[in-house]
Amino acid sequence: MPSKSKNKGNTLEREMRDVLNATYETEEFARTPSSGAIMGLSNYKKNQGLSASTRTILGSDLICPDWFKFSVECKWYADKPNYAQIIKGADTDLDGWLAEACFDARNLELNPLLFFKTNRKGVHAALPAFFWPRLQMTCHLRYYEFLIIGIDDFVNNAEVIKDEGETSIRQTLEWLDRSEWVNQAICTMQTKKGKKR
Repeated sequence: MPSKSKNKGNTLEREMRDVLNATYETEEFARTPSSGAIMGLSNYKKNQGLSASTRTILGSDLICPDWFKFSVECKWYADKPNYAQIIKGADTDLDGWLAEACFDARNLELNPLLFFKTNRKGVHAALPAFFWPRLQMTCHLRYYEFLIIGIDDFVNNAEVIKDEGETSIRQTLEWLDRSEWVNQAICTMQTKKGKKR
């Protein structure tokens, strides 16, 4: 029987699939079988022989249409991340989630996009900070090299985000390779996951 956190994650994946389909007036977004586990951190190396299109389909929590150049990670926990810690600039849970999103995005040559939900605090999206200049937002937070916005601001900026995703791929890949924060966060995540085995 799946754990409560796994059930919540599945629920958020369905919720975000529906939000993205409604926002972009399509039915092309879907949940990934096994929620990205097939191409995730622990299985990435042994599944590198799969075709690029198969890796893209299986590599994140949502299957996205070709025109949506993002690798999507979805996380929902009752009391995480700690919003006071986010404002101070250090939350280990959020760091790990962003590291997962960046790891997958780098391997799939896409932009990282993290949706996270906390009970009674709503759904937020985290994107690379360089998306910021073109977005119209009611509220946002800068967290290291990321921009965190509420789901309403994401929906209201959906077309701009889609366009930025298409035009920013080269910039994103260069950033993912050279960012000390991203590389340190991925290294920390790999170390933690290695210890759990």
